[in-house]
Amino acid sequence: MNNTARIIGTILLLALIASLSWNWIQNNRLDKAFLTNADLTYELNSYRDELGRSVAEKQSILADKKHLQSFYDTKLRTLADELKVNRKKIEGITQVSTQTVDTIWLPLKDTLKFSLESFSQTQWGSYKLQNDSLGLRLSYRIKDSLNFVEHYSRKWFLGPKTYYLKGISYNPATEIRGIDHIAISKTDKRFSLGLQAGYGITANGLKPYLGIGLNYSLIHF
Repeated sequence: MNNTARIIGTILLLALIASLSWNWIQNNRLDKAFLTNADLTYELNSYRDELGRSVAEKQSILADKKHLQSFYDTKLRTLADELKVNRKKIEGITQVSTQTVDTIWLPLKDTLKFSLESFSQTQWGSYKLQNDSLGLRLSYRIKDSLNFVEHYSRKWFLGPKTYYLKGISYNPATEIRGIDHIAISKTDKRFSLGLQAGYGITANGLKPYLGIGLNYSLIHF
């Protein structure tokens, strides 16, 4: 019986060591992958759909809390100050750059007998006003840069999280008129099956033990 218990215990101990080693290897790979790709400028894929709407897609940088707080510390501090948000509660950052380019025609019945051309350019856009035999033509270009942060708050220490999306536009002429954000809730699994090592009640009283057990989580925080 003792030999059987020793064999089972050895197998469980080796399994526990293998599991911990595998988790360490995976986390180390994620660390290296993040540090390699975090500063990489991924290509923006933008196009017009069948209705003529602008569609854009870019690969996301996957970061956990540790990397988000360390690698993007300066950006987090800046956004937290601008948006009055606790930077430790920021869970995601989205940056968007937009540009609107168009031309407006104002047809005139009579041909203009004078030449008109006006041009102005600022950090956030430019316009050009011209006239010809067809009338007035206004060509304009408007730029904008927006930042959005996903963050949460609690009413008390162990209270449920309430999620928010807060955005800021750096073009002083832009007014954000609406934000809709749907946060996908993560269902916490209370039951788990795994290897256990610790000190607890056994058939022979309070003793160290190693085995397989069913866990049930009472509180998440």
